[in-house]
Amino acid sequence: MRKISPFLFGLSLLLVAVPVSAAVFHSGEEFTLSQGSTISDDLYAAGSSITTAGEVRGDIFAAGGKVLVNGNVAEDIVAAGGSIDVLSNVGGDVRVAGGQVIIGGRVGSDVLAAGGQVQVLSEVFVGGDVVIVGGRVVIDGTVAGDVRVYGDDVRINGTINGDLEVFADNAFALGDTATVSGDLSYRSPNELTLRDGAVAGEVRFEEHNVRFDRSLINAVMGAAFTLKLLMLLVAGLLLVAFFNPFMHELNTYTVPNFGKSLVVGFVVFIVVPALSLLLLLSIIGALVAGVLLLAYLLLLIAAKVYTGILTGALISKWAHKEVTTDWRYAALGIVIIQLVSLVPVIGWAVSFIIMLAALGALSYFGYQHFWVER
Repeated sequence: MRKISPFLFGLSLLLVAVPVSAAVFHSGEEFTLSQGSTISDDLYAAGSSITTAGEVRGDIFAAGGKVLVNGNVAEDIVAAGGSIDVLSNVGGDVRVAGGQVIIGGRVGSDVLAAGGQVQVLSEVFVGGDVVIVGGRVVIDGTVAGDVRVYGDDVRINGTINGDLEVFADNAFALGDTATVSGDLSYRSPNELTLRDGAVAGEVRFEEHNVRFDRSLINAVMGAAFTLKLLMLLVAGLLLVAFFNPFMHELNTYTVPNFGKSLVVGFVVFIVVPALSLLLLLSIIGALVAGVLLLAYLLLLIAAKVYTGILTGALISKWAHKEVTTDWRYAALGIVIIQLVSLVPVIGWAVSFIIMLAALGALSYFGYQHFWVER
């Protein structure tokens, strides 16, 4: 079986970081692509509700409270949200992370999913491999390749033409209609009683009685990394899409003044929390401290998103001797800085330094635009 670890699940999103020559962008409360409509390029959308009933001839890249894909997609789907329903045919990969995930259409290549509940419906045919990390996982469809599942409660009712590997923390069941053409390897509290012909290859069982073992922890961390990367990519690309002049102005200031921004960021990072704590000691200053801490947290979130965009600008400066603010370098920078942050000590230090510079630049621009020019 070709091994696909939860860590590689996260790294597979590197495929998203490609140049974007033309695309459709949307941000707001709701987005709907009506039935009969067609988008010839990629779709990038973020909002409380995202629904596509029409055809998308490129990729779909979405983040929202509810994501429903009910129209055919020619390329890949990358999505994160509260609930994700992919009910149409997808020509490429499906990479999703959400509270509840349902795959209900034909998938041309791989499925990589993470969620509290993940279900692959019976009418689904997956042309590649499947990797799922979830609480309750049900696979009723047909998979042409290998399947690897990390979950609490796992049930397989469909047809697996490759190998099946399951890590079940609480329960694992192979339904009456399930067939595995390859090998079955599973770890669960109880050993299965298999009917004749259910598994064509070898069966390997390992008893598991300890909750939250290393493999499950790694799976959860891989899912968290995936979700975090998805959200940062969506936020960063939308910022560059709708606020490109401002982001370019910010980049052209920060890159040549990286040292200055780093110092300002370090001061803000240390001084603001300390000042807030001092203000909390007095009744009069408690309200001011609350407002200051809220602003500080919002600034940290903005700096986290801008860190990837800044990384892309630094890469463009190194590669072309000038600062470029576009989709290619924004996506590349976000992915690279997230991967760098996985490297112990050195990677953490590099990520923290760039984040401080981003924090310093945002603090300086905020001071200039909202205080000096008020």
